[in-house]
Amino acid sequence: MAAATSFRMGLAWMEVWATRSPDLVRLGMDAWKPEEDPDIAAKAYKQRFMEAYKVSASAALEQVQRGISDTESYLNSRPFQPPSGSVGVLKPGATTSP
Repeated sequence: MAAATSFRMGLAWMEVWATRSPDLVRLGMDAWKPEEDPDIAAKAYKQRFMEAYKVSASAALEQVQRGISDTESYLNSRPFQPPSGSVGVLKPGATTSP
């Protein structure tokens, strides 16, 4: 479950940054243009970067919460039963005397 959650979390994070990176690169390049005001471009870059950061963190958190939910439903779907013939498993009423 943890591996699946980590994988989904990484995909969610990458999806956000893959869609938002081109805009951030364009804003970064605008700061270098002589006809653009670098302060305005820098402010726009910072604002869009923080928006993307918050969305990616939220997407990752959603996947972690989904993983917790998936794990809980898996563990609660059936009662625990140790495999028959397992070494070290005591049956109800059994003692541990040698």
